[in-house]
Amino acid sequence: IVTVVNQAFAREVGESHPIGRQLTGDFSDLKNSEIVGMVADAKYSSLRERPKPTLYLAELQGGIPGVTFEIRTATDPKALVPVVRQTLARLAPDVPLAEVKTQTDIIGESVSTQSDVARLAGLFALLALGLACIGLYGLVAYSVARRTGEIGLRMALGAAREEVLKMVLGTGAQLAVAGIAIGVALSLALTRLMAGMLYGVGGSDPLTLALASLLLAAVTLLACYIPARRAMRIDPSTALRYE
Repeated sequence: IVTVVNQAFAREVGESHPIGRQLTGDFSDLKNSEIVGMVADAKYSSLRERPKPTLYLAELQGGIPGVTFEIRTATDPKALVPVVRQTLARLAPDVPLAEVKTQTDIIGESVSTQSDVARLAGLFALLALGLACIGLYGLVAYSVARRTGEIGLRMALGAAREEVLKMVLGTGAQLAVAGIAIGVALSLALTRLMAGMLYGVGGSDPLTLALASLLLAAVTLLACYIPARRAMRIDPSTALRYE
């Protein structure tokens, strides 16, 4: 009896080059069978599973019945299905062809649940970002509007409109920078807890963090700019009586 093993099996038995060696230990009927090949690890149930030590046997030697063909092509794989059926019917008319799927379809089926959860989480994330922008705008705009009297006093004492606007925007920028720094730090810390739930991507996405930070910074500055411009257009004497 000869067998083929995967890389996980070779690591399990501590053999980096197992070809030519014989199986020993608790392998019952496979004991003393020769290893004639080693293949790369494969995942059968989920993309997130860890490869398991696996032995591959020919069907005539007790392997699992059934044959699986895999075809690599640079064109649309589904367009080759009729050609594959005709070729198989000519070479082995007694072998039925069933469950023709592309690798993309198989992977999509295995991660369908995770994809649905990811889309739902993304929708909630966008909703949370929208609510954060609305709340941030309202809070900052109200804070600046309450400084209308201060703005009027500064203008009455001779401050230039540009200087007042820079002062208000500078305060808003400081708040935005402080908030973004705290938010990014917390985000990076929390994404480490999610690393085990992710596949093919890292726990942190610099582009997403950058876009969210720029959006919140823009909302903060806009919330400072609009009330400040409105307050600077008011007559200083009127602004001094503003409550």
